Amino acid sequence: MSPTEGALRTYIHGDPCPDNLVVDSARRIRLVDFEVGGYANALIDAVYLRMPFPTCWCCGTTPPALTTAFERRYRDRLSDFVAEASSDTLFDTALVDACAAWALRLLGRRINALLDHEPERDPDPWRGFPGPTPREQALVWLDAFVHVAADRDRRPALADAVGRCAEALAERWHTSPPIPFFPAFSQD
Repeated sequence: MSPTEGALRTYIHGDPCPDNLVVDSARRIRLVDFEVGGYANALIDAVYLRMPFPTCWCCGTTPPALTTAFERRYRDRLSDFVAEASSDTLFDTALVDACAAWALRLLGRRINALLDHEPERDPDPWRGFPGPTPREQALVWLDAFVHVAADRDRRPALADAVGRCAEALAERWHTSPPIPFFPAFSQD
């Protein structure tokens, strides 16, 4: 058991994708569709911007300053209810572990479908932007874990293995373009 597994375990949404957000008449944002919710590392949902939307078709990056501000606010609010969240050691480890969970989930569940075949972009007209390809998404998620692990000096062996995997996939797929900002954060 990791040091954060019990301390920062809480009920999470598990899929805080923009499709699962509703804005009411008072302009408050509400989460809906808790079908994959459950008890887990409290930061699984918090790293959703850092890992750009790992459960959603509409993957796009978020400005780093906004991601950091969101995580700081999430931590402050979580600390109101879970005192251990105020520990830098526990919080940093939980943050890296949450990113690792998304990266490993990708490798375990989705990578085989992407190895030799690039799925086509979904042509649904209601989608406001084409977004990255599934392969581009995969590489961004793996790289996000590698970077946060290095930044927080946590899980170096796992980060090295995931980084080598990402490099091999980028070479195999001949792709490594940056993913654009999610339209809500676009500078246009």
